[in-house]
Amino acid sequence: MVKNSAKRSNKVRKIKRSSKRTLQKIPEKLQALLSQALQNHQLGLLDQAIISYRQILALKPSYADANHLLGVALHQRGELEEAVSSIKRAIKRVPDKPSFHCNLGNVLKDLELWDDAISSFRKALALDPQYINAQINIGNALNQLGRYDESGPYLQRSIELNPDSSEAHNNLGLMYHEGYDFLDEAEESFVKALSLAPDYMEAHYNLGNLYNAQGRLDKALSSYRHAIRINSNHAKAYGNIGNVFKKQNRFNDAIVSYETALSLDPTFVEMHYNIGLIHLSNGQIDEAFNCLRRAAKSCPENGLMWATWADSIVSYKFERFDENLLGDLRELLNHRMVSTSRLASPILRALAHVQEFSGAMNLISKSSDINSVIYKELAGDLSKIPLLIELMGLSPIDDTDVERMLTNLRRIMILQLPDDDLHSLPFSAALALHCFTNEYIFTSTEKEKEAVSSLELRIVKMLENNLPVPPLWIVALGAYRALHEYAWADKLLTLSWPDTIVSVINHQVKNPKEERALEARISSFNSITDSVSKAVREQYEANPYPRWIKIGLPQKGKSIAQVLRDIQLPIIPETRNIQKNPDVLIAGCGTGQQSITSALRFANSKVTAIDLSLKSLAYAVRKAQELDLPQIDHIQGDIMELPNLQRQFDIIECTGVLHHLEDPIAGWRILLNHLRRDGLLKIGLYSKIARRSITKAQLLIKENSYSSTVEDIRKCRHKLISSSKEENSEFSEILKSSDFYSVSGCRDLLFHVQEHQFTIPQIEEILQGLCLDFLGFEIADQTIIRKFRTTFPQYEMLASLNSWHQFETDNPSTFAGMYQFWCRKGVKESA
Repeated sequence: MVKNSAKRSNKVRKIKRSSKRTLQKIPEKLQALLSQALQNHQLGLLDQAIISYRQILALKPSYADANHLLGVALHQRGELEEAVSSIKRAIKRVPDKPSFHCNLGNVLKDLELWDDAISSFRKALALDPQYINAQINIGNALNQLGRYDESGPYLQRSIELNPDSSEAHNNLGLMYHEGYDFLDEAEESFVKALSLAPDYMEAHYNLGNLYNAQGRLDKALSSYRHAIRINSNHAKAYGNIGNVFKKQNRFNDAIVSYETALSLDPTFVEMHYNIGLIHLSNGQIDEAFNCLRRAAKSCPENGLMWATWADSIVSYKFERFDENLLGDLRELLNHRMVSTSRLASPILRALAHVQEFSGAMNLISKSSDINSVIYKELAGDLSKIPLLIELMGLSPIDDTDVERMLTNLRRIMILQLPDDDLHSLPFSAALALHCFTNEYIFTSTEKEKEAVSSLELRIVKMLENNLPVPPLWIVALGAYRALHEYAWADKLLTLSWPDTIVSVINHQVKNPKEERALEARISSFNSITDSVSKAVREQYEANPYPRWIKIGLPQKGKSIAQVLRDIQLPIIPETRNIQKNPDVLIAGCGTGQQSITSALRFANSKVTAIDLSLKSLAYAVRKAQELDLPQIDHIQGDIMELPNLQRQFDIIECTGVLHHLEDPIAGWRILLNHLRRDGLLKIGLYSKIARRSITKAQLLIKENSYSSTVEDIRKCRHKLISSSKEENSEFSEILKSSDFYSVSGCRDLLFHVQEHQFTIPQIEEILQGLCLDFLGFEIADQTIIRKFRTTFPQYEMLASLNSWHQFETDNPSTFAGMYQFWCRKGVKESA
């Protein structure tokens, strides 16, 4: 925490008391030297004090007090390792002095050696249970570790020992605020600290943070400004003033505050991030991209910064291209917290600057005879682009021009198939992974089908005769058929392959084999008897959706209230009555994206994930195991039969499911019956306005009698792609959906066996009928929030369904994904 005048005064008093006791004990010939050292120390002249302490120790190396005071001075000068060594020498000589252990703990805390620091504080307390500084320090350390249940007793005890300790009251307030979200108690503690020490800068700053979290923005500004009056160099206070201005739509003022914070602390990377956020919400994409890139690169472990930088590249044009960009984009693509689902198109725009990629696109598009293209040369060139190779392995590519290129390259690969070619192998393997991930959505000619059949026979013959199969043959076949479907697939797991091929075999053989084994171990709470539920289950058994490789994962679990603040809900409900280890139900978990995200998002949560589809659940279990998430319990079952589960939950999330039920409201009521009092409910429903183009496409499907078979899905896509090129075609909106680029995604998007669509007025009516309070929409795209607040500046309008309906009417694509919103049981309902 930032030091302040009250704390400095305390330190000076402690040094004076220590010096008086010390001077009484030392030989007379050292008194003058030590007296000068202590005087310099008290005056803050650390360099002179340290020189004097070292002169004393040169005369008497075993002098414990001098070693201790030297360690304290070195700590204050920031020389932490030397400070530890010096204080440890003092402890070795005099092991039973509480202050020695306490100050050692302070240094270890600043080194972030938390366990060692806490151990030192405990030793100090063992020597003197009434030692208030140790009580405060151990409570503060446990606070910073998030171990609030442990910190509370120490902080309460420190107040019992000294009711006038402003530091103890301040730290207790931090525990209430950050640990339990008990905002009233936190405010009381901070106010008490300030009544004892009106110039206690940290308490003003912490009170400002509390008011900021409560939305009491004017009070927050007042507290931050009070902190700055005490310490004009308080960079964090300036940063948080900027955050308040941002909430007030005072964006220029916010940027000035952020820049002031940066001028005070050039290492304050969060300010680049905050400035980037404002540019992003204002649609200033170039400025946002540069600020967020700088912030992310400065903080490799800060997943939120990387995820937000990823948001900025969605609309970035890549008109400027620097030599480090491809490497940075690879790092972004592979970052743990970054989802690949929206990165394909912007990465392809960046790759347009790469000669090998743009050359391949031009060659394929302009070639009058595709068979004249030499595959191994072109694939060899593309193999030199690691960013392209990694992208193809991680995600469907939502670009019809690139899809056309990949379709043609696959064709000439199978028709020109050489026995082996190491140079083209990386691209060929990536193509096999890509086709498996998009579930073989590319079209193929009769010649290709004949070549595939011939290749199948050749591979079988070689395996039967124990002859080595060229790796390129395996990936070529894997680009047309899932390898696990062949009777000989398991044999591939026993053979030695180049590293490039191992990934293909793992994805296409090993993982599906594991999923089949997992299916047998998944429990069920009912048999599926409802006719609509059966039809929906059959759809997802045929194609588990979505078949994902990597999603953006939350960096660290947070309290429920903090999660709701992070997603910027306009209404933050009281959550203290919800247990700290919340039971979470994901009703319709699919292949596990939502259940995994929630398990990581909510601290100490226990997640139950249910779904109709056994194959989807098996996929979800495998992905959860990959991420070592044992707290997720996967169960097969129908929402309509949820009473059989006989469980209650603190949080229920049901997105993209109710609108596929025969009676969505009946399903919604069942969910409410399993929601505890004060519990929270997240719902996701299709928007009728946003899905107008989908509705027209579904009419086209009906007119052409397309079924939901893979072949008909390919035909339908071909027609939609052709139609989208017509002027003012509504079908062009469909091509913007990533779901359009995989079989399961396209089937879910256009061919679902059961679908209802909603409007915001309908949702408002349903909420009233179910006695639910609307808390707000969860909207990740900050440009939508910014645009909404330009139309409706008052912050409380974010909770107005009527205002959102007006906004959606004028901006039909606002909820193109879904309406995703949070609600809770109304006061009357939960009473």
